Amino acid sequence: CRSDCFDEDTRLRRCLEEFKLCLEKLNKELLDKIQDHLQAAVENSIAGIRYFRVQSDGPRIKQVSLKNPLVPRYFTEPDTVSDIAQRDRLMYSPEACLVMAHNGWVMSDDPLRNFAASDSNVYLRRELIAWGDSVKLRYGNKPDDCPFLWKHMLEYVEQTARTFDGIRLDNCHSTPIAVA
Repeated sequence: CRSDCFDEDTRLRRCLEEFKLCLEKLNKELLDKIQDHLQAAVENSIAGIRYFRVQSDGPRIKQVSLKNPLVPRYFTEPDTVSDIAQRDRLMYSPEACLVMAHNGWVMSDDPLRNFAASDSNVYLRRELIAWGDSVKLRYGNKPDDCPFLWKHMLEYVEQTARTFDGIRLDNCHSTPIAVA
């Protein structure tokens, strides 16, 4: 009950005004957050272009091509995808599970944090130094999360240990210790 209202119409109007202000505040907070993500994505794209194509300490790649796109690809999809229309159809089909995020490295990030987790914005903000030759696996935190993959990883490690005298884990950024 509102003490500043003397009739139902006034109460409803004031409640709606306050509700509208709350919604506008929430929308503004989200808009600011999205603007920050977009700004970071643009700045990180420009920084990558500058390093790979212009800076003297970078590789100075001259030509933009499928092999050397202007910005690194973050996802790999089946070879049958040849244009944007096919890519759009793939994203909303059962075969979308064949689209895989590239693995990589995030500067100044906690190497134990999973940068591909649902609460991460690394891909959106283009913060990933992507490795085009490997993908990020969704193995979860325990074997029950993805039994096939955990079994496969265990068999691979055991076979490797039987075959070689030493094993080196490399490029395990953002891989939980329990998995590595």
